[in-house]
Amino acid sequence: MRTTIVLLTLLLCFALSGGEQVVRIADTVGDSLIRGVAVRMALAGTPVTCSQERVTPEKAFAGLRKGEYDLVLAFRSAVPADLQSACRDYAVDAAMISVNAKNSRGNFTSRELAEAFSGWRRSWLTLNGGDYQIHLMRLNSDASAVRIFQQKVMGKRSFAPAYERSSTTELLHMAVLNENALVLSGRPDAELSTGLKAASVDGVYPSLENLKSGRYPLCERRTILTAKEPSAGVQTLLKAVLAADMGSVIADHGLVQP
Repeated sequence: MRTTIVLLTLLLCFALSGGEQVVRIADTVGDSLIRGVAVRMALAGTPVTCSQERVTPEKAFAGLRKGEYDLVLAFRSAVPADLQSACRDYAVDAAMISVNAKNSRGNFTSRELAEAFSGWRRSWLTLNGGDYQIHLMRLNSDASAVRIFQQKVMGKRSFAPAYERSSTTELLHMAVLNENALVLSGRPDAELSTGLKAASVDGVYPSLENLKSGRYPLCERRTILTAKEPSAGVQTLLKAVLAADMGSVIADHGLVQP
């Protein structure tokens, strides 16, 4: 329903403006921010129609080289060396670990997290001394935060069964009600509830400063790559995405402006 409304909005603005700028986007990260920016632009009288396709990084970079895409959205760490100079970072993404405010633990090592989310460590006994089962909660596997966690923490390990949802807000709400919850989510788009606390990972807290600097170990920079000679539509969209006043919009998507 939401996607339909977005498309109708874009089409309406296009019809009123009498012109069209189509931007072909290869999305490797599962991004909704860029389309949201396009809607804002359309409402402001500058319509840019985005044709966004979810593809693998390999297909995205190959398509960019062949001229099949105008923009590629990717994690900077996945960009080949020969394309690094074309990167424009637009957001910082992160996997965040949260626990109930009553939990005595506020810091976890990557190894502890890997052992917990793989199911090897099932009890809080060796983590905070409480002889209670760890209640795992996490976003669905296609969420960017989970993919970051898989790459940086889990490696080849598989995730154990957990309470899964597509919404960070819903997961955190459930954790407020569960003192033994261990939550893997994205960054919330609002302040954490007083019943929760974000945990440090390997001694680094996921503060804005640590996310922007890259010190927090479970973060990735989202970057945009463009064709060598970007069209007027691409340049217009890129300028809007990278604008200094986009911070609040980016935060609404659970991301941080670099």
